Amino acid sequence: MIKKTLSGELVAEFGLCKDRHEYPVNDCIYPETVQRMNFARLELTATSVLKPLVDQGIKSVVIYASGCTEAILATYSAALKLRVNSFTVMHYDPVYENYAAQPLAAYNTLSA
Repeated sequence: MIKKTLSGELVAEFGLCKDRHEYPVNDCIYPETVQRMNFARLELTATSVLKPLVDQGIKSVVIYASGCTEAILATYSAALKLRVNSFTVMHYDPVYENYAAQPLAAYNTLSA
């Protein structure tokens, strides 16, 4: 899902793994069951999803997750290599039944 912020920036929002949990968005980085220990495949899949968006000028990515660290890290790695400027993981908090944001260092902060 692509959203526009108040400042006009376009942000791509995704769930992490389809059918793993319910997310507040429909599109997922991984539409099929993930092979958690196949790190190269995980990153290749994330790159194939993110690259067309980056090519269209989208530089901010938000993913909703509730585990599967391997897929989170593979997606983050792909985003860094694609020079995404803002990458945020929304972690599900089962105690409060909502998401907590974890902004991660992105390309523009690593290159400074």
